[in-house]
Amino acid sequence: MSTERKLMSLINSSRVLNSTLDIDEVLHHLIQEVLNVIDGANASILFLYDKRHDHLYAKAAIGFDMHHLQHVRLKPGEGMSGYTFQMKSAQIFRSSNQTHAHMANIPDEAKAIYAKSLGRYKVPDSALSVPLMIKGACIGVLTVDIYEKPTAFDDENLRLLETFATQAAVAIENATMFSQNERTSKIHRELSRAALTRGGIGTIIQSLSGIVNLPVVLFNEFFDLLDGSDSAAIATARSLIEKKKTHLHQYISPDQIQSLFGQDGDQPIEAVFFPLNANDRTAGYVMILLSDHAFIDPVDQFAIEQTSMVFTMEILRKEKESINDWRHSSMMLDHILHGEWNHQVISNLENLPVFTNPNAGMVMVHLQLDISNVQFGQFQAKKDHVLRILARKVGTHRCQGFLLEETRSVTFLFMIPAHLDARNAYESIGTLFTDVAESLHASRSLSIKAGLSRLVTEVSGLRPAYQDAVKAVEYLFKLQTARSVLTYDELGIERLMLNTPFQEMDSFVTDTIGPIAAYDAAHDADLLLTLKTYLESTSNMALTAKKCFVHVNTVKYRLQLIKELTGIADLSGRKAFELQLGIYVHEHLENR
Repeated sequence: MSTERKLMSLINSSRVLNSTLDIDEVLHHLIQEVLNVIDGANASILFLYDKRHDHLYAKAAIGFDMHHLQHVRLKPGEGMSGYTFQMKSAQIFRSSNQTHAHMANIPDEAKAIYAKSLGRYKVPDSALSVPLMIKGACIGVLTVDIYEKPTAFDDENLRLLETFATQAAVAIENATMFSQNERTSKIHRELSRAALTRGGIGTIIQSLSGIVNLPVVLFNEFFDLLDGSDSAAIATARSLIEKKKTHLHQYISPDQIQSLFGQDGDQPIEAVFFPLNANDRTAGYVMILLSDHAFIDPVDQFAIEQTSMVFTMEILRKEKESINDWRHSSMMLDHILHGEWNHQVISNLENLPVFTNPNAGMVMVHLQLDISNVQFGQFQAKKDHVLRILARKVGTHRCQGFLLEETRSVTFLFMIPAHLDARNAYESIGTLFTDVAESLHASRSLSIKAGLSRLVTEVSGLRPAYQDAVKAVEYLFKLQTARSVLTYDELGIERLMLNTPFQEMDSFVTDTIGPIAAYDAAHDADLLLTLKTYLESTSNMALTAKKCFVHVNTVKYRLQLIKELTGIADLSGRKAFELQLGIYVHEHLENR
C-alpha cells in the first residue's frame, strides 16, 4: 500500500470512528476499518479488559464466529493478546512458529472456543497486536491476523496499526464517556420515576434491573428475601442462600461488596452482594446475579449505589411500620399488666374482639434484656436490633402476638387459636424465644432472659400469668445461669425461694442438713443422696437400696448415722419435710 493510500485510509478510518458516539457502533466500525488500514490482514479481534475479574474478553471480531468467541477469556500474559496487554507495547509475530509459541499457554477451554469460532483450531501465519492505551492505562488489545496466506506483517504494518489504535482508543473513550453520561441520566430518570410513583420495593427493583440489565434480588439484614426482579431470579437466590444458610455471615460482609458462588442448574453463577448501610448498621443487601460471563461495569455500580439509598430508606420505613403496628397493641396490654384489675375491668376486656374469638389458650412471655456487658450509649441501638429480630420471628409465628415495650423489658401476649393443639403451640413459643436468644448470641448483641407463663384460658388469668413469667425471668437472673428461656412450670419449688436472700437460705441449709453435708465432704460419703432418695421413695428402704444400687443394710446403716448427726430420732413428719426442703435449697444454691 502506498504512503498516500495509507494516509487516506487512516483519515477515512478516523472519520468513521468519530462518526458516532454509540459505543457498540464505534466498536463495530473499528473492527471493520482495521482490515482496510492493515494490508493483508484477513481476521481481527478486539479484546477489552475486565479489571474486576482481571481478564481480557472478546468484544468484537471479524473472521471469527462471535457466537462462540464472545465466551473466550484470557488472563494477562496468555496468548498473543494477553502478552501484549502485559507488556503494554505493540508486538509483531512474523511467522506461524512465533504465533504458535505465544499461543501455547492459552488454557484448553479457550483453545476449544477458538476452534469453534474458526471451524478448527489453527494459529495465524503472522499477527500484529497493539494495546489500547488511555491516560497510561491499557483498556484492551487489538490483534490482527493473517490466516492461510503466503505473506507476513512487517514493521511498517505495526506502526500503522499503532497509529490506528491511538485513534481507536480515543474514539472508545469518547463513546464510553457519552454512554456513561447517557446511562447516568437514565439512572436519575428511572429512580425519580420510581420514587414519585411510590411503587415500593418491587418497582425500585424492576427499575434497577432494567438499568443494569441484570437480575436483582433484595434481602433484609437477616437474609430474608424481600423481592426480586423475576421469578427465576428469586428461585436462584433462594437456592443459593439455602445452601449457605448456616454460614452466610462468614461469606458475606456487612461492610463491603462480596460475592457468593454457586450453580444455577448446570451453569456457574456469581451473586454479588451490596450491603445497604444505615447509620451504624446494615439494613439489608442488594444481590446482583451474574451468569454467562456477565459483569458489573462502573456505571452499573453507580446505579446500584444510587438505588441502594432508596432501598435502605424503604426497608427502614417498613421496619418502623411493623414495630409501630406492634406498639399499637401496647395500650391494651399495659392496662392488663399494670392497670386497675377488678371484675368490671376483666368483664370489659372479655368483650373486646380479640378475646371474644374462641381461643384454646393464652400465654404471657416476659423478656428482659441483660445490660451487664453493654457499653454506655450502645443500649438503644442494641435494643432496636432485638426488636427487629423479635418482629421477624413473632411476626411469622402462627399465634397472634401483642407487645408491650418497656425500658429494659418486652412483654408478649400470645393468643393460641382453638384449631391448634395448645400444648404444641405453647412449646413452639418457647422454641421461638430460644431461637431469638441464639440469634442474638450469634450476632453478639444483647443477651436476653425470657420466662413463659402457664397456659391460661380465661382473661382473669392474664395478670397472674404475667407474674408467673416475671418470676421465671427473675429466677434465671438470680442464678446467673447460661440458660435463656424458662417456663413457670419448670420452676417447681424454686418459686418459693425467689424472694429469699441467699444468706437466709445458707443459714437454713446449715441448720437442717449442715452436719450431713459436712460428713459427706470429710468422708467422701453419700449420706445426702441416700436421704434424698429415701424421702422421695416414701421412706421405703428396699426401694431406696434399689435406686442407690446398695444393700438394704447399707441404707439402714446410713439412715442411723444421719439420725446421730442431726439428733433426729424419727425421719418422718415435719422433721422429714425440713430435711427434704433443706436438700432442695442446697441444690438451688449449688446451681448458682
